[in-house]
Amino acid sequence: MKKFNKPILAFLTFIFVQLIVSFIIGIIMVASNPEIMKSAMAGDNSSIQSALSNSSMLSFSLIFSSLLTILVIYSMKMIRFREAFSVKGFNIRVVLIAFLAACTGIYATDILSEVLNLPNIIAEQISNMSGTIPGLLAICIVGPICEEIVFRESITGWLLRKSVKPWIAIAFSSLLFGIVHFNPAQIPFAFLVGLILGYIYYRTGSLVIVSLLHIANNSMSCWLGNTMGNDFSLIEQIGSTSAVISCIVCALLSIAFLRTLNRITPTPQFSEEISSEQEVITEK
Repeated sequence: MKKFNKPILAFLTFIFVQLIVSFIIGIIMVASNPEIMKSAMAGDNSSIQSALSNSSMLSFSLIFSSLLTILVIYSMKMIRFREAFSVKGFNIRVVLIAFLAACTGIYATDILSEVLNLPNIIAEQISNMSGTIPGLLAICIVGPICEEIVFRESITGWLLRKSVKPWIAIAFSSLLFGIVHFNPAQIPFAFLVGLILGYIYYRTGSLVIVSLLHIANNSMSCWLGNTMGNDFSLIEQIGSTSAVISCIVCALLSIAFLRTLNRITPTPQFSEEISSEQEVITEK
């Protein structure tokens, strides 16, 4: 179980850094606004709640907390930037198969998420953020890259380098990836997508493809939300019967593409990069 200590610490770091940064930025925003301070002194907390849920505040909090999280986890010697973002050994076929596996899998997961119809408690906040440049930067670029570094490189990669079985490493990081979203509507989606991205990362040993896929997924979600509205539904667009059939077909295609990816990529080597002496110091 000691092998899971650092991945769990990385997970908790991700959460606590976001909370701390949000708290600090929130205090700065409230303290710098006389009107909000005046309302707060009068016992009116609505203005404070409004300020804390402001899209700009949320966007900058996500950006700063993501960058700080990467810095902290890097200091824990859990990130190998050179290897993580290497494109050595990539070819068009590998990229194409990985792309098809992710697209078909994400589509099937989207349908499943709509069928579950779980409450989306942050839909309005995401919608407001996606209408601003800082929000788009946070949701579509910085956030996805940070999450891939944390959940694929720092958690999945760490466990693989500690000789944990691949399916355990991928499932464990995917579970944490689902939990960290805290939004019922996103948890099953994030878990299933995490499995797909985790496997692609495992077979390629690089964050390049999974980061681009994550960026593309979030960008597409923002685009659909801005153009079609938050109530956009794939099931309503194509019908329930077609949705079920396409969900099953795409799920099977995703599995087939992942099996193909397994066949056309060499057996991945996740060697321990940190020397035993450094590791002892780090563990202390």
